[in-house]
Formats: sequence, C-alpha cells, structure tokens
Amino acid sequence: MKNIIQLQTEAAKWKARNEQYREWLLKHPHVIGEERWHGGINEVDALKAELEEDMKKQPSARQLPLRTRLKLLLISTIALMKEDRKKGVEWHGRTV
Repeated sequence: MKNIIQLQTEAAKWKARNEQYREWLLKHPHVIGEERWHGGINEVDALKAELEEDMKKQPSARQLPLRTRLKLLLISTIALMKEDRKKGVEWHGRTV
C-alpha cells in the first residue's frame, strides 16, 4: 500500500502532465480535428477535476496520528540515506 507522500507525489506528476497536455492542445488546435480537439480538452479537464476530488478525499499529514507521521518521516529519511550511500555522499562529515 502506498503512503500519503507517495500518493501526493504521484498526483502532482499526473497534474503536471495533464497541464502540459492541455497547454499543447490549446496551442495546436490545427494538428487534430475540431471534434477531437474539444474532446481532448474536455478529457483533460475531467481528469483534473477527478484528481482534485481524490486529493480532497486523501487525509492530509496533519490528520494522521503523530506516530504515523514520524514513521513516514523516518522511512523517507532512510530512503534518502540509502540513495546517498549508493552515490557516496557525506552526511555530517561521514560517508554514509
């Protein structure tokens, strides 16, 4: 099961991708037919509305118990340390 941070990151990526798609459609209406152009714009708008509704349903980090928030923080910190270890990055003067 994905945690809240992963869901929010994934949602942000989808939102950015959909915005890029919508901007492209608005700038290039001549590339595709009129009917497909309107359908594409409507589809992107529907996806955006659905994504925003899903984000409203997700509990925010403040609604989580302290223990769960600390677990999520610890998990993300350990993940960063593992990535840095692979790269050979130093943390506080030590090679991790």
